[in-house]
Amino acid sequence: QRIKEVIAEYNLNRFIVASCTPRTHESLFQETCQEAGLNKYLFEMVNIRDQCSWVHMTEKEKATEKAKDLIRMGVAKSRLLRPQSEEKLQITQTALIIGGGVSGMSAALNIANQGFMVYLVEKEKFLGGNLRYLNVLYPTQEDASILLNEITEKVMKNRNIQLFLSSKLKDVKGYI
Repeated sequence: QRIKEVIAEYNLNRFIVASCTPRTHESLFQETCQEAGLNKYLFEMVNIRDQCSWVHMTEKEKATEKAKDLIRMGVAKSRLLRPQSEEKLQITQTALIIGGGVSGMSAALNIANQGFMVYLVEKEKFLGGNLRYLNVLYPTQEDASILLNEITEKVMKNRNIQLFLSSKLKDVKGYI
């Protein structure tokens, strides 16, 4: 409540907090700024707990000087902040997996079995990656071709996996 009062009382156009980790508190401070009428992206958090207090606990003077430097940097950064707005985008939840080795196929199957569409791209003509060159698996001594055939068959039969063999990713565009 006091933060909201200070923002209103001094008509602040930026707000900086120098204290704990942003991981646990940043969203709370952003929400408070927003409730006070300040765009939440005009908030900056300086993490002196993790970057000073804990790492320099035996050197209090140096920790204090470092904290002052971090706060100065936070102030300098906050001068560059601009109000932002959030935009809701319509997205299709799909996955792109690059590499059709055992890991890629396993990931594709796990995602596809949750109901999502998966695009699996493999540069070679065949799935399997390095597993295709093994005879037995360590430590079980299981025949590698059995695992390869089983997982490849599951990938090929899964309706949620679209496979691109002899393919390479050309470009990545867009954002989320």
